[in-house]
Amino acid sequence: MGIMTSYSSYNRRNKPIIRDVMAISFGNCGTSFFSGFAVFSIVGYLKWLDSPVASKTSSSSLAFVAFPAATETMSGSNFWAGILGLTLFMLGIDSAFSMVEAISTVIYDTSWGSQVPRKLSAIILCFISFLFSILFCFSFGYTYFDVIDRYIAVYLMFILGIGECFGAAWMFGREELMTMKGMERGPIMILSLTYWIALIIMGPVTIFLMGEDKLIKVNTIWGVVIFWLIVLIGVVASFLVMKNKDIHNWYRNVFLYGAYQLAK
Repeated sequence: MGIMTSYSSYNRRNKPIIRDVMAISFGNCGTSFFSGFAVFSIVGYLKWLDSPVASKTSSSSLAFVAFPAATETMSGSNFWAGILGLTLFMLGIDSAFSMVEAISTVIYDTSWGSQVPRKLSAIILCFISFLFSILFCFSFGYTYFDVIDRYIAVYLMFILGIGECFGAAWMFGREELMTMKGMERGPIMILSLTYWIALIIMGPVTIFLMGEDKLIKVNTIWGVVIFWLIVLIGVVASFLVMKNKDIHNWYRNVFLYGAYQLAK
């Protein structure tokens, strides 16, 4: 959604970002890992109770169906229900902060947007968002919310992630790559081609064709295994075709091509 990009735009132009990226990535993954203990304990608890909503553990159903049903059966249910409501409220507030910041930063970076006071643009954005959010209050609101959550927070984020990686690793420094000759460009092209073959071919095959009830009747784990085998072959081949078998040089200029130059 451009949130982290907006935040990073406040850094000085030549600031090294590797440490920040590692801190944010591990912080995010660590939070998700910690949250998993709460999620799976609640899911297991509902299974143990043989609750009729034990299967409602995906997307918005987890927060608005499974968790409330579990807290209702616990001792001191009012306390746990209050904690759950406060948690969801705080999550919503900090998400709203970051989303407004992402949009307002883009507006403020334009020639016409910079002439509008930052507070005024934020107020206008919040008001427009409020008008759109009224749709969630109608009888079809939950269905509408589920659709938005699935197609924007899942599929669109996946496409945006691929686009951002493509821009950072392939488009950044493309002029330098095009001026390389022979074996200097070969390792990078091999690795790039490998990534795209694995992504474009094995991605759709694993998702849409592999499965017990699909065209290729095997476990989808084989698609993941084949994907990483292709990537591993490409990684090894990119190193073997280099004239100078310097692993440090290969790691920095081939394996992390584009990303390293962008981050240093």
